[in-house]
Amino acid sequence: MNKWLTLTNLPANAIRDLMLDSDQGATNMRFIGEHSTVTFAINATAALGVEYEVYSGGRRVIERSTVEGGAVAGTFPNLDQKGQSFAAAGGDILEFKVRETLGVATTDINFVISVEPGV
Repeated sequence: MNKWLTLTNLPANAIRDLMLDSDQGATNMRFIGEHSTVTFAINATAALGVEYEVYSGGRRVIERSTVEGGAVAGTFPNLDQKGQSFAAAGGDILEFKVRETLGVATTDINFVISVEPGV
């Protein structure tokens, strides 16, 4: 199952969870029902200044990393080319936290996620 999420105008110096705070609202996809492979890709309209980290069941699975910049709002990254994957256990709750670090409040985030049961 795939989902495409956006976050328009990430506030300056803010931290947001894409699974809760996206323009589309909170998604139930954050709840992992059975062992699954999670694949995601993320980009931002800003050239610099946006970081992300990923948690699954309270454990950090992706350390704070820089979001790929220079994207066009509404143009999602390709999972086949830019996707990163990790295993999630049944009962885990996913968190994809993005952080704006340059004090600019006009950055848009494009995020695509796939959760495939049966790891």
